[in-house]
Amino acid sequence: MSRNTFIAAITLALMVMAGAMYEGWSHYQAWPQGDLLYTPMGPCPSLAHSFTTGYLLVLTLAALICLVIAAAAFAASWVPRLSSFKRRLRSIAAAGLLIVGLLFVVSFLHRAIEAYLPLQVDPSCRHSVNSPNV
Repeated sequence: MSRNTFIAAITLALMVMAGAMYEGWSHYQAWPQGDLLYTPMGPCPSLAHSFTTGYLLVLTLAALICLVIAAAAFAASWVPRLSSFKRRLRSIAAAGLLIVGLLFVVSFLHRAIEAYLPLQVDPSCRHSVNSPNV
């Protein structure tokens, strides 16, 4: 992988991370109580953190797109008519896998960010002292 391709991959990964953080923050502002991602089993169900839902959605979609591009570039590098572009196609495939790896590492940051963004208690839910969902 060339130096320019490496720099472009790092820049793209940082841009995706910034977009994911923005999506997570805007999702947290829209639903500060959290997201209900399953059928509730009681009057006060546990909710997923709304920042994490938006943040991981963007990172997952970006990683899937990069994987498809990397797989397509690697498969195209084996086509005989494209033998003159073989090195460039393999460089694109390597950059795509580098971005996927970086996004995987960045995906673990959501726990640290959740600590600074506490969920608000739903006003319709009455928590008792002995409730497991407090």
